[in-house]
Amino acid sequence: MRAFIPNYQLTTPSSLADALALLKNEPGVWKPFAGGTDLMVLLEAGKLPHRHYINIWSLHELRGIEATDTHITLGALTTYTEIQANPILRSEFPMLCQAASETGGLAIQNRGTIGGNIINASPAADSPPALLAYDAEIELVSTRGSRWLPYQGFHTGYKQMHLAPDELLARIRLPRNTAGLTHYYRKVGTRKAQAISKVCFAAVGRTNNEQIAEIKIAVGSVAPIVVRCVETENALKDRKPDAETIRLACTSLAREISPIDDIRSTANYRLQVARNLLTDFVSSALSSALICGLFLVMIAIPALAQQQGSLNGFMTGIRVNAVKGSVIFKRDGSYDLEPGLKLEQYDVLKSGADTYYELLLQPGNYLRAGPDTQLQLLNDDFDKMKVKLNLGAISLEIVTKDTSSAFNPREAYELIRIITPDAEVFIGGPGIFRINAGSGRTELIVRNGEAVINGRQVKKERRAVTSNDSVTVADIDPKNEDTFDRWSHERADTLVQANKLLKDTSPWSKKKKEGFETSVDLPDEAQRSGNHPYVVSARPGAVTFVEDGVEFYRPSRIWEQITDKSQLEAGDTLRTDEYTFAELMLFPDTHLRIDHSSEVLFEQLSNDSISVKLLRGSAILDVARFDRKEAPQITITGSSTTAVIAEGGNYRIDSDGLTIRDGKVDFNERSVGACRRISSGTVSECDKKRSDNFDYWSRHRGEGRIYDGSATVSMVTHLARMRRLRFKNTGFWYQSPGQSYYTFVPFKSVMFRSPYGGSYSTALSPESFMKRVNVRRDTVPYRRPVPSVPSPPQP
Repeated sequence: MRAFIPNYQLTTPSSLADALALLKNEPGVWKPFAGGTDLMVLLEAGKLPHRHYINIWSLHELRGIEATDTHITLGALTTYTEIQANPILRSEFPMLCQAASETGGLAIQNRGTIGGNIINASPAADSPPALLAYDAEIELVSTRGSRWLPYQGFHTGYKQMHLAPDELLARIRLPRNTAGLTHYYRKVGTRKAQAISKVCFAAVGRTNNEQIAEIKIAVGSVAPIVVRCVETENALKDRKPDAETIRLACTSLAREISPIDDIRSTANYRLQVARNLLTDFVSSALSSALICGLFLVMIAIPALAQQQGSLNGFMTGIRVNAVKGSVIFKRDGSYDLEPGLKLEQYDVLKSGADTYYELLLQPGNYLRAGPDTQLQLLNDDFDKMKVKLNLGAISLEIVTKDTSSAFNPREAYELIRIITPDAEVFIGGPGIFRINAGSGRTELIVRNGEAVINGRQVKKERRAVTSNDSVTVADIDPKNEDTFDRWSHERADTLVQANKLLKDTSPWSKKKKEGFETSVDLPDEAQRSGNHPYVVSARPGAVTFVEDGVEFYRPSRIWEQITDKSQLEAGDTLRTDEYTFAELMLFPDTHLRIDHSSEVLFEQLSNDSISVKLLRGSAILDVARFDRKEAPQITITGSSTTAVIAEGGNYRIDSDGLTIRDGKVDFNERSVGACRRISSGTVSECDKKRSDNFDYWSRHRGEGRIYDGSATVSMVTHLARMRRLRFKNTGFWYQSPGQSYYTFVPFKSVMFRSPYGGSYSTALSPESFMKRVNVRRDTVPYRRPVPSVPSPPQP
């Protein structure tokens, strides 16, 4: 129920002195009102308890960002947008900038203030963990004068702090001593955008002589206040970042935090996530710094103007790289699309006539959109990239250096999914792909590489068109190009040329002349992919892949969103939405994959017995290993068929029957082997042709097992490892000083080639020798009919 406005009083003093006088004369009566982003929510809900407010928004004394040689000072009314725009904060305090970028949407960031985030005193606030890790100080002012105090210790309990009734928070001060530090900020929430954190983790550290010389850790949403974990810091300091150190630190962390169960999460989940983030920080961020930390790729906020000689780049997330014409994107309102903008999940982009733009996906992967195109970003995680194309045309360019082999298959690439009104396109490897949507059909043109549309594979120089429920495939004329194709090719040429020109500029040429190698320390979000758990559950039912829109139901509870690493129990029901998949580990090397628009009941889920019943849709059970002595009994049930798994293999369950693609089941006291189908009690030959998108996705996740050179492992484990290594070892998007666009820079290899032609020959730390490789046919450069002159490296 909305509050009755006349019950509230808001006064606007003309100066800070007038505001402080009012607080002094009527102590406890008046409360400051700045951005109002939290107070307005309470007002709308009729839950705003206080009645008298002082509007301090226009007090210039509380604004501005000032820098000296030793400190940078922020006025309490500094907005999140202003924080992100400040070059010193971007360069020296990236965690604070990242926290600002993840606080609400653009409207909140334009109005919300850093001072309000502190005084609101929420333990789930995004900025305080970063401020604690950076040893922030705060200034409190009153008519009695001002006082500075460390931010650590300012909050004394839930919504309680060392603030007198007549005091205002005036400024926040940060010491400029972050040179050489590894910065790590991670916010874990129900979704990526506009979510209150379940756990917020901020840490900085420095190593010396293979030991942790300096470290500061702060965690939010795990106690009544944001916690500076001093005991955990002491457990890490002066020790090597090894397994034993991590174990001791996790034990200390568990003593320092006190998470609770609430509507957003559970205490156990928060504790485990906090431990995992601490493990990730120490084992990945700090350990990497020991090996390769000469230059730091800053990920927090793309900058349009950088200090000369610095490396500015990123690895994860989607950013705009070039815009020609007028493009609108929608997120809490409509805005002009500009180069350098970091896009978010569910952003909508609309281009007008004669308009083009270019987006950066995973390093080396480009998406370009043509005129009159409408698309929405459904997922921006590097290994779950998904885009909805409602209307218009897009083109994807995937660069590569890899060769295909049994140990490095095509499925090791990240999968990119494009959803149109009547089709779904899967792109899982290098090449050039154009997708046109509209007029009740979808057209896929593969100029180089191969892709899948509605289960139909389309190879190089072929096109596929959907019509009703069918797909027609035909050859294409490689000379047939339009202006959008030509613009995409020109952009590819421009970016290859921009990479080559780096050799003649600082810092690349300097490094080459001085003869020492450099590498990149991967901070923050680049360290985690969401697919490499540090704790593997021994219990059946661990979720290993899930997308937004997947829910589960537990008796006596309501349907809830499921997340990566959730743990299902016997009696739970899981359902997927349209165009969403899910994967669970039922047992080591045994995975259940669930198709979109499907529902599965887990009747039994223990180490002794697993029983899965398909209620609607489709599911695939992949059993890479099977040992009758160790594995539980696994029963799978469709609408009319129940069978028990008898050996390793691949089994698909549909609403109309069970298909044994490989393996063996026990059915009605008989053994049924490979390539058999059971439907309504009848056993028949199976269709060997596997042709839908769910089958393709399951193969991409990994089916069966493989000998990887040292041991026999499940294919899903092998491919997950390959994808992590590909992502971490490929390269990053680099922005030259003074430029608004990024280009791809490999970490070590100079063998990366654009399928349009040309190689990315400038690497951050090139290898001293190159091995000869055989180039795959689908990575041979696409030869355009009419050569074009590369445009200058400015979109």
